[in-house]
Amino acid sequence: MSWSPSRRWSATATFTAWAGHTARTARRARLLPLSVDGLILAASLVLLHEARNDRAAPGLARFMLWLGIGATNGANLAYGSGYGLLGALISAWPAVAFIGTVEIAMQLVRRSHGPRAATSVPNVPDDVEQAVRAAYAASVARQVRRHG
Repeated sequence: MSWSPSRRWSATATFTAWAGHTARTARRARLLPLSVDGLILAASLVLLHEARNDRAAPGLARFMLWLGIGATNGANLAYGSGYGLLGALISAWPAVAFIGTVEIAMQLVRRSHGPRAATSVPNVPDDVEQAVRAAYAASVARQVRRHG
């Protein structure tokens, strides 16, 4: 089987080639990489959702994320090992870079969703006359600070 240079180092090509030898149909062989990528995507989205809602991430989501990462890197390393140590490392690099990038983005989301500042609610006057006087006093105070 010949490989084009653009497909040589991709996990999709690796999974498809392996599945082509073991699966019963070509359709199944093409769907196997999608299942691993879908697993990583679904687990990442669950972790993101839980981080945004200030909840601890479910253990199953973390396990499935690492399982998908392991499957992708394992397939890449297995394919690249035919080209020696350097081939294996080059083959694994795209997945490692992507995982690192996603983790950096997740950390940004977690940090940006830190504790929120308490909001203060102004006192609302009981009647219209008090409201007008309070608004006028606030306006005068702003003018004094601005020009004073």
